[in-house]
Amino acid sequence: MEIPVQHDSCVLEKQRRDLIATPGYDRPLLMGYTTAINRIRGHDKPITHIDEAVAVLKNVVRSVVGRVVIYLQTGQTNMPDDEEMRKTDMMTNAVRVLSRIVGIGRQKTAMELASKGCYTVEQLREPQFYKMLQKRSQTALDWQDVVDAEASEEQAEAVAQFIRDNISSKFETVLVGSHRRNQTSKIINILLFHPGHVHIPTPSDNVFTVFKKPTRGNTSEGRIIMAPNVLQPLRDRGLIVGEMSQGVRLWTGIVRVPKREGVDVWEGRWARLNAIQAREGVYRRVEISYVSFIPVTTLVECCSEFCGDYRMAPWKSRGAALLGSTGDRKFIMDMRYSAEKLGMRLDEFGLWRWIEDPNDAIASHPSTSALTNAELPLPGGKSKGYWVLVAGETEESIFEELNPAI
Repeated sequence: MEIPVQHDSCVLEKQRRDLIATPGYDRPLLMGYTTAINRIRGHDKPITHIDEAVAVLKNVVRSVVGRVVIYLQTGQTNMPDDEEMRKTDMMTNAVRVLSRIVGIGRQKTAMELASKGCYTVEQLREPQFYKMLQKRSQTALDWQDVVDAEASEEQAEAVAQFIRDNISSKFETVLVGSHRRNQTSKIINILLFHPGHVHIPTPSDNVFTVFKKPTRGNTSEGRIIMAPNVLQPLRDRGLIVGEMSQGVRLWTGIVRVPKREGVDVWEGRWARLNAIQAREGVYRRVEISYVSFIPVTTLVECCSEFCGDYRMAPWKSRGAALLGSTGDRKFIMDMRYSAEKLGMRLDEFGLWRWIEDPNDAIASHPSTSALTNAELPLPGGKSKGYWVLVAGETEESIFEELNPAI
């Protein structure tokens, strides 16, 4: 079945005309129809597959995309209104339900699944639908009860301490996110620091841009450190159970919450591995990051889901990274605005001040270390000067600098 690109035969034209004729019609829906029609007309060839239609109509209202998918499925342009509405509602409801599974996007995977007759989470487990899922979504589906479960403070602390006890002592393992604020959460967030990473990049050239975008791409440094030195020991010792995603600097998956046999003795390794085989014990979702914990999405939205590329967290930026990992959106935004009021910038590496006269830098900021004062590059196109890192190594030092504006 094809969707022709000619004006008169476009499958959505009738629905658009009928909508306009309706008193008090839905303007966002009309915009959705108009956008879809224009994209179909502008496509260089007839649309013949559902995944192609979903790609062409990305970010268009789901009900409109649903009508296109129904047409590709049935070939009917004159379907009774009530029947078309029923099918469209069934598809949009299915997209809403299926997209609750981690990794299933509404615009593509969920719509494609619904178009093939998968309308419920239970149906996702059927082989023909299960194989359509990415690995992270398969793991999330397999452990759905765990993904949706709240992790207590005690469970989070147990996971964090087990990691400390089973990876190199060169790493500092910090429990962050909601658990750092003594709250429960569906995700246990662990942040790792390593003293080997010390470079602190200066802010972007734009003095008025508060936060830089995350660095793209995978680095060999992160890969070398994360995989063999963190993940493999935790698999071998019976902590990691299932993997949802593994990047260079961020791992997400399922762990078995470790238990103690005594005051200071963890349950034996073989006991843990055997329990995993039998699926015995308590399991929770964990994110382990060897990263700067405040990429743009976190600072703006305080998301608990991290997907994308992240920068390493230099040791001297420890305080800034911890400050941004509270999981409290209002707190982070308040701190950012406090810095702005004082003419400074707070980013994932610390609190910065722009010095127009470099001769006054050290005298004006005696608390700034010689390491971070020295030879910071000039932002292009700006008056003579450079960035000075005022505070970053501890949260307390940042709070002290921002105190007048808080």
